[in-house]
Amino acid sequence: MGSYVPSTQEQRQEMLQAIGLKAFKDLYKDVPESMYLDRPLDLPEGQSELEVSRALNAMARKNRVYDAILRGAGAYDHYIPSIVKYIPAKEEFLTAYTPYQAEMSQGVLQSIFEYQTEICELTGMDVSNASVYDGATAAAEACAMARDRKRRLTLVSGAAHPDVINTVRTYCYGTNDEIRVIPVKDGKTDIEALRAMLTPEVSAVYVQQPNFYGLFEDAEAMAVHVHEAGALYILGVNPIALGIMKTPRDMGADIAVGEGQPLGLPLGYGGPYLGFMEGLRPVPPGPGAAHPPGEGRQQHLLQRGALRPDRRGIPGRHGPRGLEGGGGKRHGQGPLPVPGALHAPRREAPLRGGLLPRVPPGHAQGRRNLGGPGREEYPGGPRL
Repeated sequence: MGSYVPSTQEQRQEMLQAIGLKAFKDLYKDVPESMYLDRPLDLPEGQSELEVSRALNAMARKNRVYDAILRGAGAYDHYIPSIVKYIPAKEEFLTAYTPYQAEMSQGVLQSIFEYQTEICELTGMDVSNASVYDGATAAAEACAMARDRKRRLTLVSGAAHPDVINTVRTYCYGTNDEIRVIPVKDGKTDIEALRAMLTPEVSAVYVQQPNFYGLFEDAEAMAVHVHEAGALYILGVNPIALGIMKTPRDMGADIAVGEGQPLGLPLGYGGPYLGFMEGLRPVPPGPGAAHPPGEGRQQHLLQRGALRPDRRGIPGRHGPRGLEGGGGKRHGQGPLPVPGALHAPRREAPLRGGLLPRVPPGHAQGRRNLGGPGREEYPGGPRL
C-alpha cells in the first residue's frame, strides 16, 4: 500500500532539520512517556480503493430500503427533482476562484442573492442571512442575537424539537445565560405558563410552528403576550409548510428560523444541512462589526463553510406557485411526516396518521409564496 502523505521520507527529515528536530516524536516532548503507544495498532492490512468499495457495497446490500419512512425527527428522504443537482453545477453559478476576486465570484454571489430573496418571500421577513450550520444552530444563534445587557433569559417551548432545545441550552451554557423550557399542555405550548414566565429578564421566546408533535400552535396569541412583555418572538418553521400556512411575519414573529433540509438536500447521514434565519429589519452594525447583517459577501461565507451551492434546491425548481402546490399536495395526499409523529400524545391531535397536520382556518390564505409582486424586477445575473 502506498502512503496518503505526499511528501517523501527525505523531505520530511529535511523539514524536521529546518526546525531543529530529529524526529516527529520531538514535537510531543511535553507528553509524558506513559501516554505513548509503544506497540502497533491491532488493525488489518490496508486495502486498495477498489477493495474498500466492494466491501462497503457488500455491507450496503444488507440494508433494507423502505418506500416510506415516518421516522427521522425532521430529516426525511424528500423527493428531489432531478434538475436540482444541475442548477448549482452551471458555470454561471459555480465559480471556484478566490473570494476576493469579485468579478470571478459573481456566480456564487448571484446564487446567494437568489437564496436570500426567496427565503424572505417564504417567511415574509425583510432581511436574510446566507444560511448557518443547521436549523438548531439557527435557533440558538437567533436566541443569542436577541439578548442585551439587561435581558439574558431565553424561553423555549417544550414542544419544540429536542435538538433545538439542547442546542440553545449549549449556547446558554457557553455564555453563562439561563434557559427555561415552557411546559407543554395537550401537545402544545402552555400559553398560561408562558404568560407567568414572561418576566422583565426575558430576552426572547422560541416556538416551533407546527411543533414537534405536528400540532399548530396558537402562535399569534403567543406573539401578543411576548411583545407585551418587551421580548422578541422567534418562530421556527418548516420551509415547505410555509407554502400553505401563514408566514412568520403574519404570525407576529420578529425572527424566523428553520431547517432547510426539505428544500432539496439529501439526507447525507444526518447532516449538517442548512439553517435559515431571517428578521423583520436589518440592525445597523455596531463598533467592530465586520459587515452589515444579512450581507451576502462571499468571503464571509465560504471561509466559514457557511454556504453550499446546492442550497437553492427546490425553490429554484418549482417557481412562483410550486411550493404552494407542493405543500398542498403533501397536505392532501402524501407522506410528509411531522418530526415527532411517533412521539405524539394521544389527543385529538390533527396528525392524520403521522402526515402533515390539517391547516387551521386562516393559514391557507396566508401567503402567495415565491410569487409576490416585483419578483421579476430583481436586478442582475441569469435567471434560475
